[in-house]
Amino acid sequence: MKKITGFLIVCLLAGLSQSLLAQDNWSAFSQKINAAPFAGKNFKMSGSIKTNGEENAMAMLFFRVDKKDKTMGFFDNMQDRPVNNTEWKQYEIQGTIDAIADSISFGGLAVGNGTYYFDDFSFLVEEAAGSWVTIPIVNNGFENTASASGLPEGWRSFKSSPKMNYSVSTGTVSAGSKTLMLKAAGLEEDGSTAQYTRVAKFVKENYTKLEYDIPMR
Repeated sequence: MKKITGFLIVCLLAGLSQSLLAQDNWSAFSQKINAAPFAGKNFKMSGSIKTNGEENAMAMLFFRVDKKDKTMGFFDNMQDRPVNNTEWKQYEIQGTIDAIADSISFGGLAVGNGTYYFDDFSFLVEEAAGSWVTIPIVNNGFENTASASGLPEGWRSFKSSPKMNYSVSTGTVSAGSKTLMLKAAGLEEDGSTAQYTRVAKFVKENYTKLEYDIPMR
């Protein structure tokens, strides 16, 4: 019964997330790579996140596979476990890359007013049982100079509100000497963000991922 209830709650989160993403109060940044060398393999993608703890602020990692048949494969954007911690912590997405994978997109996103920090991304693939290989990520620690958009070399943004601005920060880092900062202020919210964070908090406090077992695709 708990597993069924958890599944239904996470389905509710999925619906709320669609409402959130239809608004102009979020932004995401990413890299895109060729998936062919990794097709059918297990992977781990991680990154470090912290926020300023503003109420209803949400930060997440995401990992998406697009397949050769033009459909979406594996997808996880941490919609069931958003981050609002004020201390650096590493978060991870794990899964299997689709057998007919064409491209992989990965990165981070933020929803709502607040200050968000991202650092130290990594991507590992299991080449043989128990043997994990680190796949290079361009500027994974945001150490290289920022572009005119505020994003460091190798990264791009999409769905970015004019009220959400990227920059490279040296004030707080997880690794190295720089980190990516996203600052959002003056965004209008209709209450769905607060509702989402309440439900997500309940899920995190009362369920493990195995207990709701929802495929993130």
